Amino acid sequence: MKRHLIKQWIISIIYLLNCISGSAQPVDTNPYIENDSVYLLSYDHGGLILWGADHFQERLRDAIGWLDKYPSFKIGLDIEAQVYDYFSACEPGLLTEIKDYLDKYKGRFGIGTCTYGQPLSQFINEESNIRQISYALKATRKHFNYRPPVYLMSEHAMHSQMPQILNGFGFDGAIMRTHFMMYGYNPVFDVAIGLWTGIDGSRIATIPTYKDQGSEFGKTTVDNWILTRYPGPECDDSLEQFREQFAHIKPLLASRADDSGLRREGLIQKYESNPQYQWILLDELLEKFPEPEVEMKTGPNDYTVRMPWGYCGNEIWNASRKAEVQVLTAERLAAMELLNGGQDREAELNLSWQNLLLAQHHDVQIVGLLPDAHKLLPASLELSNDVLETSLEFLASNMKGEGIKQVTVFNPHSWSQTRWIKASVALSKSDAKGFIIKRGDDILPSRILTAY
Repeated sequence: MKRHLIKQWIISIIYLLNCISGSAQPVDTNPYIENDSVYLLSYDHGGLILWGADHFQERLRDAIGWLDKYPSFKIGLDIEAQVYDYFSACEPGLLTEIKDYLDKYKGRFGIGTCTYGQPLSQFINEESNIRQISYALKATRKHFNYRPPVYLMSEHAMHSQMPQILNGFGFDGAIMRTHFMMYGYNPVFDVAIGLWTGIDGSRIATIPTYKDQGSEFGKTTVDNWILTRYPGPECDDSLEQFREQFAHIKPLLASRADDSGLRREGLIQKYESNPQYQWILLDELLEKFPEPEVEMKTGPNDYTVRMPWGYCGNEIWNASRKAEVQVLTAERLAAMELLNGGQDREAELNLSWQNLLLAQHHDVQIVGLLPDAHKLLPASLELSNDVLETSLEFLASNMKGEGIKQVTVFNPHSWSQTRWIKASVALSKSDAKGFIIKRGDDILPSRILTAY
């Protein structure tokens, strides 16, 4: 049941009870109008890439310590979902530790993981946008029996088709904020909440980036900066100043999705138990805001790009593209093999995808973590190539052909192609003197390139 239907049902019940008691009064159908609260959302960005398991565990336990010291404080994890799969296989004790914290601090400690490899979504390829979210939701469901209701990302993981994709995955809402904007940032809207509208007309309830909230190169949003650096030498602005700057927007959301080492305990101490500043998790975000009415339309050119093209000679991006093309090709062949009585190659394909999705991590791509790229991308290519070759061999072995040799050509695209195919065929000297290539009864143009 949608939130607005639940709200109207409750209002109707209250009104009916008032009528029965003889004290019928007009019911306020929009209890959010006077809500001038500032809601504080804090999610630790990080994971294994760049930082490692020891750093993750240290920062996790630090966050839990704050939950013990400050009863009003709440915090969640914004990490790549691959971490959970890795812990399950290699460090199960850490996964158990996370599960125990989720039980002990229920409603105060949460999971905000929305992608498998924390990519920059404008710069990964078509199918990868879908797989990043799909594999993340499968992982959180598998390990925690949970899925985040609201899409949240730290770095630039948005584009104009996101409403369509997020609706398809069943998200209730989104936060359209690039919390660290070195690699790009999103459009702004001067409303508390709106309907993010994609190019196909899909709409989803979304907390936007406010006008003047920030889009400086190498910087963060105003509120993310405050939540990571106040009080301290880098930031004199307080949450009171944030409230004053955006006083025309009610209620306000100050959100942080940034490195775990950038949290400020002094800020937690200052606003502890202050009713005007309330810590919340993604699970309770939408119930704090009114129903969205303003349409926030975005187009393909509304998302600013800031990418160091040519970094690492584009090696990592080019290899990622090659790996995606190959795994998609292998998937089509594997499906054909399975439908024709062959083996199921899903496990190998999933592992190929997982390596690719993690290689699309923003720190691998932008920081130029070549050792990680050289491990993940060749692994993805090797797995998909094995599937590709074994499926082709199966299909070829079940085809009847005539003549000296059979060459099986597969077109992975949904459209016909006309281009030369180069094939190596071992022939005897007598066979190589002259031959034709036939497809059924059709003779195909051919040319011998080399003969030994």
